Amino acid sequence: MAEPEDLLDQAIRLLGSARNDLDYRVVIDRAYYGAYHAARQFEEQLPHRSQAVTENTGSHDALLQRLERPNGQLDYGLKVISKDIAAQMRMLKPLRELASYELGDTIRVDQAEQAIAAAKDVLLSVFRVVRRSKLHIQDSPSGHTTRQEGVASESPSSHQKRSCTTWRRAE
Repeated sequence: MAEPEDLLDQAIRLLGSARNDLDYRVVIDRAYYGAYHAARQFEEQLPHRSQAVTENTGSHDALLQRLERPNGQLDYGLKVISKDIAAQMRMLKPLRELASYELGDTIRVDQAEQAIAAAKDVLLSVFRVVRRSKLHIQDSPSGHTTRQEGVASESPSSHQKRSCTTWRRAE
């Protein structure tokens, strides 16, 4: 099963061999979707989800609107992180749209690098929250994800250790 960090890892690997516009488009796409899925998992695991009305909008914009307007019952730190993730995604989304829809425009290596940097920031924000006990997500023996509020996590899951090593900053 693919995880958000797997998509980011793939984007980083692809950037290493990217040589042209099409390659950079794929890098941006993978980086964006890694960040998007991490942001979605973060929002879905919040103890109190946003009550923002997001009718008549696409799933990506709906997620960003919910992150921008977190539930008032969340503690201050989670509200700030939610808004920060939304802001990072708002900067990343136009790059993905450019790469996916504007085929007449040339995509440059610096745009692909910018997408990877923004996606790293989103994933790191999500992982920091998980590790700092605001939300602790762990795999149960059955392979299902469980949530425990208020439990400190000593280290990332084995999956995170395996697939994040190519881009994770030491903390």
